[in-house]
Amino acid sequence: MLERARRISILGPEEVAQASQAISDATMENIEREEKFGQYIEAAIARLREQGRHIRELSPDLKFEQLNQVLAHAGDLVSLQERYSIEDLERILENAEHSMGEGEEWLGRMTAFGELGDEINNEGARFLEDFKHNIQVTEENRAVFVRTVRNSIASPPMRND
Repeated sequence: MLERARRISILGPEEVAQASQAISDATMENIEREEKFGQYIEAAIARLREQGRHIRELSPDLKFEQLNQVLAHAGDLVSLQERYSIEDLERILENAEHSMGEGEEWLGRMTAFGELGDEINNEGARFLEDFKHNIQVTEENRAVFVRTVRNSIASPPMRND
């Protein structure tokens, strides 16, 4: 199309040349955007896989059962002292804090995973919007191109008398 646009700009009516150039530009823009989007998707999929691997590796070991048992006896200090030593309570609390930390890290990675999915969706929507716009530009200019060429062919040749 670019080569045809150049030839038309030399030989044909200006309106045909402009329409041809617009079709060429829109087509080239879609090709470039498609290539960039393909590269983006490849990189994004690699990032998703990496995030997914980290999420599966982390899989928090939640140790709240003992803490729940302690809390069930929290209102009865005598019962609490009979069941647990200070060391037991410190260990249970430490386990619960560690579990909370793992859970927060896992939740952070899940959030990042979801945000990456949102980013991919948004990028895809932008790509489709631009792609549709360029298709529309191409179709509109193709109509101008065809109409102007038909009018030029139907017109009687100019005479140089």
